[in-house]
Amino acid sequence: MRGPACGWVVVAAVCVLLAALGLALALVLTQMKGRAVEDASLSTGSPVRPNAGDGASQTLSTTSASRGPPESTSAPPPTGAPTPETRCGGVLFDSEGSFSSPNHPGSYPPNLLCVWVIRVAPPSLVQIHVTSLTVEGPSPCLFDWLEVQEQIEQSAVVTRFCGNVAPPTVNTNSSAVRVTFRSDGSIAGNGFTAQYRAVRPAHKSCSREEFMCDGGRCLLRASVCDGRPNCRDRADEANCSHKRKAVRVVHLC
Repeated sequence: MRGPACGWVVVAAVCVLLAALGLALALVLTQMKGRAVEDASLSTGSPVRPNAGDGASQTLSTTSASRGPPESTSAPPPTGAPTPETRCGGVLFDSEGSFSSPNHPGSYPPNLLCVWVIRVAPPSLVQIHVTSLTVEGPSPCLFDWLEVQEQIEQSAVVTRFCGNVAPPTVNTNSSAVRVTFRSDGSIAGNGFTAQYRAVRPAHKSCSREEFMCDGGRCLLRASVCDGRPNCRDRADEANCSHKRKAVRVVHLC
């Protein structure tokens, strides 16, 4: 009995030992497989997902900054009326009045288009006097400008101003005049301020510092006797010695 019993004990012990070794081997293989999965995860970049998300949001933010605000699914707020500082243009019916660029004497906003229509009762004509002008130039006024347009019979007469010198008085030949002020998106100035009034055709006039020719055209004194005729009748280049004396007398007064 002892012999067989002892044999069975040995067999049982060997089986237990083999089972223990199998369990240990299984645990080792499980750990190795876990490490292999972790290493594979690192090599494929799985932990980089949060950073990839941050990068995408950063790219979106940069794109938004360079192309405009990101789109929103919510309804945009209602657009309010323009502020008094940026409102401009209109129809002027009074026999006299004034108008100016937005924000004057401060800088006018970019990308402006202001249109004033001045109407006086016929047979009166519109006279415009620009008292100050600081508009991006120079001539031929391709960027910002103040423009006076009058309709005479079948043709339109357009006069455009820019720069830092106020132009001479404008005596139009129409009872309805369109005045346009335009600015681009870059350099700005203080703009302009102007006055208008209704005058009779026979009562056209210029300011004291100006010279009138051609039945109502006004010239600045700097354009008189400068060697370049500005009047159709060349009156601005005639009797220059007398005119220079008259200018000196005016300056002394």
